[in-house]
Amino acid sequence: MTLNHLKIGPRLAVSFGALLALMAGLVAVALGQMLASAEHNASSQEYGRRADLVTQWRGLTELNVTRALAIAQSGALPEVEAYFAPLMKETSTRISAIQEQLDAVIGSDKGKALMAAVATERKAYLALRTQMVERFNRGDAAGARALLASQVLPASQAYLASMQALLDHEHELAAAKSLAFADGITRGKVVLGTLLVAGLAIGALMAWSITRSITAALREGVEAATTIAGGDLTRTLNTSRGDEVGDLLRAIGRMQDSLRQLVGQLRSSTDSIGTASAEIASGN
Repeated sequence: MTLNHLKIGPRLAVSFGALLALMAGLVAVALGQMLASAEHNASSQEYGRRADLVTQWRGLTELNVTRALAIAQSGALPEVEAYFAPLMKETSTRISAIQEQLDAVIGSDKGKALMAAVATERKAYLALRTQMVERFNRGDAAGARALLASQVLPASQAYLASMQALLDHEHELAAAKSLAFADGITRGKVVLGTLLVAGLAIGALMAWSITRSITAALREGVEAATTIAGGDLTRTLNTSRGDEVGDLLRAIGRMQDSLRQLVGQLRSSTDSIGTASAEIASGN
């Protein structure tokens, strides 16, 4: 079925309906891209927050390691240990709180494995540090320093390295989500631009088709009416259109046929009158 077989009302309804559908599609795509971008942005911010927590955790751990080294270098002097011990305890409490926060939010398999590695290294480091302090307290300064050099320092480095691995992992996740966010914005621009161009092209094509289907028929009707008004009744109007313009052209055609019959009747009457007049004149 072509446009010429549709009434003008349904034709316009279909056209405007198609344009509204294109607009709805554009809005739906834009909304989908916005939601996806918002999700990537939120994930990136969350991974960034986790990375900040790991950075704090690592900084506090380095602080406590430095304090432990200060105690060891002093030979575990009571006044030095008395000064640093409360600070180390407070810092350890903060470290435990940060670790609990990270345990609650890290859900990936790799993240959990890295957290478990950090916990293992921390446990080993704290145990060795406790042994070192106990040796100092027993008066075995040489054994304590030997333990510090051979095991405590390597354990602290392994502890910090495990935390650095976790920090690198969170930074990688944040960077990946940031990249996905940027890619989503770019992809959304391309998709929306393409749909906009397609919508404009389709809308322009539909407007041109509908305008042409109506105006061409109207011009044909105007030409027919002008021809009839000029006294030419020989032209025959035939149309297969099913819309209102087709009804108008067929009505003009019927009017033309009626006028042609009327003119024919007038001519016949005129001929009859002329014949009768001639007969009357001849009889007179």
